[in-house]
Amino acid sequence: MTTYAADETGGEAWVTAKDPDESRTYQFDLSADLDTGDTISGTPTVTATPSGLTIGTPIVDSGKVNVQLSAGSAGVQYTVKCVAATAGSDTIVVRGLLRVATR
Repeated sequence: MTTYAADETGGEAWVTAKDPDESRTYQFDLSADLDTGDTISGTPTVTATPSGLTIGTPIVDSGKVNVQLSAGSAGVQYTVKCVAATAGSDTIVVRGLLRVATR
């Protein structure tokens, strides 16, 4: 599992290249951005630009969001964005960069 950390410079992290035929679970770690006692509320939204990645249903695990990413076009870099609401009425946004490459 690959983790995007919310506290990295600019809120972005590079992820090891994924082959277009692979399906992998990626994790957005939002725990550092949650206030003490706050939790993620509801189901976060995960999107990617440009289009072409297949995005599974996000699953919340404590202060982390796990999501399955598959497909994509070789040679394309995707910006993957996770938006999560919290029980304390905050909204946390984390972006990651994912390169798709044929291995």
